[in-house]
Amino acid sequence: MVFKQITYQTTAYYQVVQLRERILRIPLGLKFSESDLALDKDEMLFALFKHDVPVACLQVRKIDDRQVKLRQMAVDQNHQKQGLGKTLMQKVEKHLKKLDFKSIELNARQTAIGFYQKLGYHIVSGRFTEVGISHFKMMKNL
Repeated sequence: MVFKQITYQTTAYYQVVQLRERILRIPLGLKFSESDLALDKDEMLFALFKHDVPVACLQVRKIDDRQVKLRQMAVDQNHQKQGLGKTLMQKVEKHLKKLDFKSIELNARQTAIGFYQKLGYHIVSGRFTEVGISHFKMMKNL
């Protein structure tokens, strides 16, 4: 697996958008709009590639000089339960630490809470609905 930071509107970027849409949006009956994707230009985009194909991805939005928000984490269905999500998270956290960020927040789907807890994230909110499903806000200090 090769870890890469992705540049907005490149071939790799559009491959990652397809992965995100396939894993995160289509199962909910949703698709990305142009305005959704326009927000990506101001975010850090990361992925793990296998044979030049993204198999896991996530993006990071800067909140301020100390904190970021992790978004849009997706692992290809044929590569789930292989530790790729954990590997990607660890590499991104290491990169963010080098950039001197101090904490990460994220909105976890209820089904993903255990995954994030194993990585040291803790729940900091009650349940709320986002894109029609239950989520919890979680945080971790770097």
